[in-house]
Amino acid sequence: MINRYLIISSLIAASFFVGCDTSAPEPEFLTKVDLFLSQAEEIPLNQLKKDIAASDKILGAFNDMDEVALADLLIAAHKRGAWVRIVGDEDSKDQAGFKKLIEADVPVMFGDGALTYLPDPNLGGVLEDCGIKNEHVVRCPLNPAADTPIAEKRVMVRPGSLNIMSHNFLLTNNTTVWNFSRGASSAVDGPMVGYRIESERMYEVFEREQRQLFGGSFATELDVYNGPTKSSQQNNPSFNAESYLSDVGEFKTMFNPQERLVKKVIDEAYRAKASVWIVTDNMVDDVLVDALRYKDQYFDVRVITNAASQSTGVFESNDEFVKTAPDTIGYLPTIIIIDSQLDPNGDKRPRQVMVLSHPLHRASPFRILPPRTAGGDDRAEIYTSDYFIDGNLWGMSEYNTQVDIASDESPGKIKEIDQFVSFFDVLWEKSSKL
Repeated sequence: MINRYLIISSLIAASFFVGCDTSAPEPEFLTKVDLFLSQAEEIPLNQLKKDIAASDKILGAFNDMDEVALADLLIAAHKRGAWVRIVGDEDSKDQAGFKKLIEADVPVMFGDGALTYLPDPNLGGVLEDCGIKNEHVVRCPLNPAADTPIAEKRVMVRPGSLNIMSHNFLLTNNTTVWNFSRGASSAVDGPMVGYRIESERMYEVFEREQRQLFGGSFATELDVYNGPTKSSQQNNPSFNAESYLSDVGEFKTMFNPQERLVKKVIDEAYRAKASVWIVTDNMVDDVLVDALRYKDQYFDVRVITNAASQSTGVFESNDEFVKTAPDTIGYLPTIIIIDSQLDPNGDKRPRQVMVLSHPLHRASPFRILPPRTAGGDDRAEIYTSDYFIDGNLWGMSEYNTQVDIASDESPGKIKEIDQFVSFFDVLWEKSSKL
């Protein structure tokens, strides 16, 4: 069992800067990463407390804060005069931590609540009578015997449970980014994945994201054409907008809904040359499931999901690549590991790890279904979608030059990816067939 912090050395490989120019590299490219990955809910709290105490500006976004310990740290910083601004999910505003922040006059902005709009005027008739099936699905027409009726007629209604502010990050010291796989919640337990990064460039990118959210530009804020109003925060043309040179190799970060994260996972699954391993609390996107079934014919595909929260009807009994995690785990982070195994020719491929701030919901926000009977009306399903999720994806990837000679005993050159592979192996052995 992996139950320790992965504290990464802060040395930058000199080979990255080989050349005639011996001047110091630009400071924004010196991204230093400290990862933590454990089977239990553990983060380096002492370092987090130090960073908060030493900062005169603290910006954050949290999906959950029903524990007050973090709120107390932020309130103490606010009282000593630090600039504190926090973002939360509308459906979490009654949690103890958020309530304590508000009572202490710490500025908090909530968003991604209920949304009523009409993406296509031609859908008015289809949306005449809708009902809430469960926390993830609204259907039209409703089932009167099972669904909760929606009062609004001829418009598309998305309850707050379908729209998610999934970020859990904190910005301190003007250069430090903390990012967690879930928020400060006592309601769930399970593996915790995250990092502490020292990076001027990445801090700027997260600050732009936080600034947009605090200003009210959430995924649910639409323009006149029903498109998201959020803009890309990675707008500097002088560097690869998604990649950062770090002491753990190429470090990537992307944001929802600007950079459609579920589609990114689907693309990488199809692009895989050897294996696709996924851990997630819930996988729903049918295009991704189709991709995994296709890849499973040729490569090593494995999925670990949570029996308590996995949507029904997604996987079939013959999907042998799916397991469910032990019942003792309340929440699973979303982790994708690409090409950790040998390819069909026995060769190693460059590996990639991606971590999402939310489960693998559908990419499209709704779908129109044909009538159940001949001559009937079309139907609509509205569901949780990454189109209406504020979130982030981060990870590490190798280059071809970082791939060792093929050997089951030889680990990769990026040791942090090895740790994720080991983490998955342990969880896979403890999991049960679907």
